[in-house]
Amino acid sequence: MEHFDLLMGQTYVREAILAGKSAKEISAMWQEDVRRFKEQRRPYLLYAE
Repeated sequence: MEHFDLLMGQTYVREAILAGKSAKEISAMWQEDVRRFKEQRRPYLLYAE
């Protein structure tokens, strides 16, 4: 399981899978991370999204 956590970058995805959460529920868990990433990368984009 260590390798899975390393690839994912955190443990909550593995824990959610083991808890029986659906893919939709798990995906919803990282939407805030996606939003922050998009905000951080915006100054470096060469083209508008």
